[in-house]
Formats: sequence, C-alpha cells, structure tokens
Amino acid sequence: HRDAEAITALRSYLHRHPASTRGPEAQAMLGWLLLDGGDRAAAKVAFDVAAASSVPRARASAQRGLSRLTGQR
Repeated sequence: HRDAEAITALRSYLHRHPASTRGPEAQAMLGWLLLDGGDRAAAKVAFDVAAASSVPRARASAQRGLSRLTGQR
C-alpha cells in the first residue's frame, strides 16, 4: 500500500549508488512497482537495465517483466 514511497526509495538508492551490486535487483523491483502502477515506459527502462545485468535473479525477474509488457506470459 506504499508503492509510491517504495518507488521513491528505490530511485533514490539507485541514484546514490549507481554501481551497487544490489542495483540490478533494485532495478527489477522498481520495474515491477512501475508496471503495477501503470507506468509501462518507465517499467521497461528499469527491466531493460536489470535484464542486461550479470545477476541471474535480477535478470530472470526482468525478463518476466519484459514478457508481461509485451503480452507474452
């Protein structure tokens, strides 16, 4: 119920720590929150970043998000 606060916190974290090892996971989480909130364009950007990472969990989550965006469930 506090998605807006979570989005703000994730964006702030990513801005302050652009090279963080947790960045890809934060990007994937951000993507899902944005998608749930209806901001498909911003969700795609976040998912694209996470999908390009070397972190398997973040990459898999982002790929699921991108599939949802394109209607491929």
